[in-house]
Amino acid sequence: MPKRKCAVLIGYSGKGFNGMQYHPPEAGVTTVEGTLFEALFKAGAVSADNSDDPFKIGFQRAARTDSGVHALGNVISAFLIMRPNMVEAINAHLPPSVRVWDVIRVQNGFNAHTLCESRYYSYTFPTYLLRPPAVGTFMHAHMNGLPPPTAAPSLYSLDGDMERLEYRASDDVLENLRALIPAYIGRRQFHNFTPDMLPGESMSAYRKMFRITLGDPFVRGGVEWARVTIFGQSFMMHQIRKMMGTLLVAARTGTPLAALRALMDRRAPGRTHTPRAPAQGLILDHPVFEGYNQKLLNEPHPNATTTAEVVFNQVRDKMETLYEEWVWPDLMEAEPMCVSVFALWMNAVDGYDGPDLSYFGPDTAALPSDPPPSPEVLHDVTSHMEELESDGSRVRFMYNTGDGSWMHATIPTHRPGWRDRRFIDNIADGRGRERLVPQPVGAPAVGEVESPPAEVTALWERRRARAVAFHDALVEEQTGVVSETSTDPISVDGGAPITVDGG
Repeated sequence: MPKRKCAVLIGYSGKGFNGMQYHPPEAGVTTVEGTLFEALFKAGAVSADNSDDPFKIGFQRAARTDSGVHALGNVISAFLIMRPNMVEAINAHLPPSVRVWDVIRVQNGFNAHTLCESRYYSYTFPTYLLRPPAVGTFMHAHMNGLPPPTAAPSLYSLDGDMERLEYRASDDVLENLRALIPAYIGRRQFHNFTPDMLPGESMSAYRKMFRITLGDPFVRGGVEWARVTIFGQSFMMHQIRKMMGTLLVAARTGTPLAALRALMDRRAPGRTHTPRAPAQGLILDHPVFEGYNQKLLNEPHPNATTTAEVVFNQVRDKMETLYEEWVWPDLMEAEPMCVSVFALWMNAVDGYDGPDLSYFGPDTAALPSDPPPSPEVLHDVTSHMEELESDGSRVRFMYNTGDGSWMHATIPTHRPGWRDRRFIDNIADGRGRERLVPQPVGAPAVGEVESPPAEVTALWERRRARAVAFHDALVEEQTGVVSETSTDPISVDGGAPITVDGG
């Protein structure tokens, strides 16, 4: 039967799902997309031939949510077989915590991922998270310059903490939180707010936040809550939860705005750990397709009678019902009278005795991060790199791992200094290996490691010179001390002098 491109508007509670993204049945995990795809097949919207792989029908999502994260509105685009009473038919095969709001006929070029211009999220949290660290905890000792305790006490008792439940945030406390929000606004590099990404490693770390607002607190279930609404262009894995975790800890420890901004400095020598807030408070409200909708109005399509704007206004009441029946109960389940997910999370933050969170506090020191790799490490790695080919936009390397095997690495050259920042940060210190393709022992190479040709040796020496100069520039930037290995900027192959930011 003929298929039509559709936008499927959905909402769901993330409880009980291993995130949004589809996994094949043999993976043995339950996801929102897997549950929805099965319901589409049972409702007759997907043929048997296409029922083994959602990508056969052009399955795309507007926003991917992590495990435990809720969504009042999300969009899936796919080619579906149109059926009468399609929404009711699909919902009949879905659990009540997952709902299809509407199935909208869209233009064939519609893609929920690429045409989604921005997303609205919210994070709801109990305001007692803004209380200062408890006396006797490592965080309290750090903030006040006291010796660290021999053992961190339990911040919240398992029998219930009436002070926690009765806490009401003052206007000053809320204003302190609002004063930190501008650190996130605009185009920022959020490399510290997603796993395993280094400063300057990838342009994908740059994300744009349009607006972030803190609403007035409200009391529900005997607990005072507050909600932060985040409107941004796009987000990376764990980004919002890390943004909120960092924001909450900074507000309750008196951390200045400059410390938050430093977390997004692309010139930092390494990663800095940021706390990740619980998933229960995060909700995807809805994605935005303003450009597509405007195009429908300005340039009517021949099938305009069968296409419509992708908006959620017409289903807002249903979204609120899902929130009340499934999302809010999950929040309250995370905040019972005795054991609270939010309280235990903050207890873990205050009881952490490592140096990773030492940048929190009114007297913020330099951000802790990984030290730059030594010249010896850089030399060892650069002396085993061999350039194979280049097309101007990327260079393909062959890399010897030291055990007789070779690996291929393709490195983009879209920004100046790629030979230093990308190469050193991703390979010299062992990160980014997932982008390298293993080759069998004895794979063909231009020259052997033991006795490489003269032109390869010269190439290695040029790599070493740039690596050592980059290391010295990092050391000088961090300490103000000029390294003994090189005192002047080095220009290799007639290029510009090497700078710390790879420029």
